[in-house]
Amino acid sequence: MPRITTGSRRADPAAAALLIVVGAAMLYVSWLRWPDVIVDFGREVYVPWRITEGDVLYRDLRYWNGPLSPYVNSLIFRVFGVSIMAVEAANLLVIAAITWLAYALFSRRGGRGPAATACAVFLALFAFAQYYWTGNFNFMAPYSHELTHGTLIALAGIYALALYLERRAPVYIFAVGLAAGLALLTKLEVTLGVVGAAATGLALVLWTERPGRARLARLLALFLAGLFIPLLVFVLYLGRELGAGEALRGVFGSWLIITGTDVSAGKFQRDVMGTSDPWGNVLRMLYVTLWYLVLLVPAAVGYFLRRTAGVRTYGPALSFVVTAAVLLYFINAVPWLELARPLPIFAAAITLALFAALVAGRFEAGAPARYIPMISFGVFSLAMLLKMVLNVHVPHYGFALAMPATLLTVHALLAWAPGVVERAAVPSGLFRSAAYAAVIVMALWHAALSARVYSMKDYTVRGEAAGDVVVAYDPRVKPDGAAVEEALKEIDGFMAQGETFAVLPEGVMLNYLARRTNPTGFINFVPSELTMFGEDEIQRAFEARPPDYVILAHKDTSDYGPRFFGRDYGRGLYGWIVSNYAPFHLIGAPPLRSDRFGILILKRVVP
Repeated sequence: MPRITTGSRRADPAAAALLIVVGAAMLYVSWLRWPDVIVDFGREVYVPWRITEGDVLYRDLRYWNGPLSPYVNSLIFRVFGVSIMAVEAANLLVIAAITWLAYALFSRRGGRGPAATACAVFLALFAFAQYYWTGNFNFMAPYSHELTHGTLIALAGIYALALYLERRAPVYIFAVGLAAGLALLTKLEVTLGVVGAAATGLALVLWTERPGRARLARLLALFLAGLFIPLLVFVLYLGRELGAGEALRGVFGSWLIITGTDVSAGKFQRDVMGTSDPWGNVLRMLYVTLWYLVLLVPAAVGYFLRRTAGVRTYGPALSFVVTAAVLLYFINAVPWLELARPLPIFAAAITLALFAALVAGRFEAGAPARYIPMISFGVFSLAMLLKMVLNVHVPHYGFALAMPATLLTVHALLAWAPGVVERAAVPSGLFRSAAYAAVIVMALWHAALSARVYSMKDYTVRGEAAGDVVVAYDPRVKPDGAAVEEALKEIDGFMAQGETFAVLPEGVMLNYLARRTNPTGFINFVPSELTMFGEDEIQRAFEARPPDYVILAHKDTSDYGPRFFGRDYGRGLYGWIVSNYAPFHLIGAPPLRSDRFGILILKRVVP
């Protein structure tokens, strides 16, 4: 079982310097290159922009996540002006807050070195990263702010739990409930994670504290008040325009859609979760787990040399150098992008070990404060992995879903595992040094991959506002950035003031950059959205509020199953479009026909 000792509360200049250097380096290599010029992130700026213009979520904008993030970003726009850089600046603050909270939690439960290293892993692997063509899978320009805001909310709630255990002030239980309530307004996986962590923490607090009836009633009342206040505020706010019933439906829209449609059973979701090939993914998980056994080699060496003079003095440095050298020599043989696969095993084992340690030492002074916050963090980590439980990766959704479990595993490896090794009569210095070497090489490899991907992005696309800047790929590498820039010039040239357009199957970034609305209220038209909202309902919205133009932007949706809009899915909506719109301007190759990128602008034909 891990034995957690209470660390120092004093600031550590070395840890601060490390995190500032890592964060600044990643910020420099990725500067303004975080979003994708077509996919996903356009929604994250278009929706809050429209809210600032008076549109109401769930009525004028068909949105299926909770309302918290769009309204937070709309507030940022109201205060600092509408621009991509305003959101990115706010997201940088989110990253800084997550880093500080993670360090505060980990350093008090395992020391500054492991805590600083875990936070550096967050900055190098997750906060600013991009590992393949599509952007948006980082904390600077996430495809869904519900995930990044939700992560911050989760850590804030767990930190409030830790403060309660240290100070016993009931107000912190209210803060834990408030975190759970805010999470209800985000996204399904975040809700499960934060509410699960909060409920687990509260249950363990009550179990270990055994409060009297009056204090128990007070703690539960404060938790429930925090839980329901955010929900009540948004239902009342949205209810002014929608009515209470529709406001509730909007707030819990993601739950209703998941349970009311078969979107979760689609090919894309099954591939993400790994259930499309369950046994194959289990075998891959077990295979990758074997790579971690390499870290036991230094422990075995330490055991056989434990009586050798100087092994505790010189062994750790030698172990660090040898481990780093071996990993660097075989760097292309290590399956770096697969190393997250065993995270469900690791997170579950760590959480259960922490719970066992709490049970064994619950009557020791300070034991609840040492163990309960980390158990709650473990529950949050496991819940976030549910969406990709058999196919965990750092890229793609893993930038947010795999991040908590990665940090928990790194911290456990560096802070707690050496104590287990030492209690087995093995000098722990060799193991600890090898673990640090492995983590550092892993972080450098991932950071280098992101740097290589970002180096291919040097084509600047600008929108209406000075802060609307997206650095896309060199057109010789990937032509979508240049095509979007040309489309923006065409739109600015021929569209009259107030004319509208819709981009299908995806590309609302064009609407945002051009500051033109899509009157239908729908945002994306990929297979999942057509399943969630219904193609017939979407077509009726087009018929009732037809845009002046329709833009077809090339998008291969094979990840969802059907490849091309209008050919493999959405044929009814596509048929209505070609019956009511005529080709107006082609940029690049004809879209939705081959592997070549292109954008086709069509103009409405008025009878």
